[in-house]
Amino acid sequence: MRGLCAKYEMSFESAKRWYDGYTVGSAHAVYNPFSVMSAVKAHRFKSYWKKTSAAETLMTYIDMNQDGLQEDIAALIAGGSVAVDTDSFQNDVKTFSCKDDVLTLLIHLGYLTYEEEYDSCDADPREGDTTGFVRIPNEEVRMEFEKILRRTKIDRKKQKETERNRKKQHPPA
Repeated sequence: MRGLCAKYEMSFESAKRWYDGYTVGSAHAVYNPFSVMSAVKAHRFKSYWKKTSAAETLMTYIDMNQDGLQEDIAALIAGGSVAVDTDSFQNDVKTFSCKDDVLTLLIHLGYLTYEEEYDSCDADPREGDTTGFVRIPNEEVRMEFEKILRRTKIDRKKQKETERNRKKQHPPA
């Protein structure tokens, strides 16, 4: 990545802030290749994220606020990390029994990155318990997350307005 940034005279630090942050196993510095190539081509750092309808559907579940999910989402947007248990996830977009299921789907969609920490400082990496943590990987995804939240708030506001207007037009008898 440093070489690519040097070749195209772009800031490595900015590229890292915008597109790095994913982890796969022990690899740290996994960049979003589509966004990196788009930024190089445009010679501009911005969001090139491709949204999915599943992520917007998740807002329904975030609104339910299972187990304090909204507070966790706010912590993630603020740059924090949140513990998550991915074992209960059913690998679909309909069965959410707890906030961990919603967070796990966000990992699968690329909105969150996942890392494990060993529960004991002397634990053998091949055995023992671990705790998983999620965080928003980079600026590009954080911005997209905020856009989804903003759009959902606007949609809810419009829905409430429509409902109020309907009640005004058809008052209860």
